[in-house]
Parts: sequence; C-alpha cells; structure tokens
Amino acid sequence: TSDVGESHFVKLKMSLGFESGQPALSAELAARVAQMQNIINLVIARKTKDDLKSITNQLDLREEIKAHLNHILTNGKIKEVYFTEFLVN
Repeated sequence: TSDVGESHFVKLKMSLGFESGQPALSAELAARVAQMQNIINLVIARKTKDDLKSITNQLDLREEIKAHLNHILTNGKIKEVYFTEFLVN
C-alpha cells in the first residue's frame, strides 16, 4: 500500500466475469494475464490501508479495476470483478 511510515500488503484473489460465447475475449484475457496483473498491482499500490478497509471502498476498487482493464481490451468487456479472497495486513 502507499501508507507512509507503515508497511502493509494486500493479498487478493479475483475472478473476472464476462458474457459467455466470446471466444475472442476469452483468448485475449488469457494472453494478457501478465499485463492485467501489472495494472491491478499499480491500482492497488496507490491505495492506503484505510482506502481498502470498508466494503464501499472495496466495491469502488472493483469498479476501478474493471475500468482500467476494459480500457486495454479490444475483443469485449469485463462485466464484473469478483474478489474471492481479500486480505489487507
């Protein structure tokens, strides 16, 4: 996190939701895993621990991640971002 003077880390697992029947989008997502991980890491690294505490802030984070990922995609759009695990320490 970007907290000054304190060291915190975020561990999360997530899934991306998109409409079925889009093989081009599915292939693009598989091919761009490293790029998407980098984008997600950059988004989260700008946050402080307090920015990630509340449910409302986590919902906002999901929307922010979705917007950043959809910006780079050319074969469709992500409809949902799901956090299947979310830990801030």
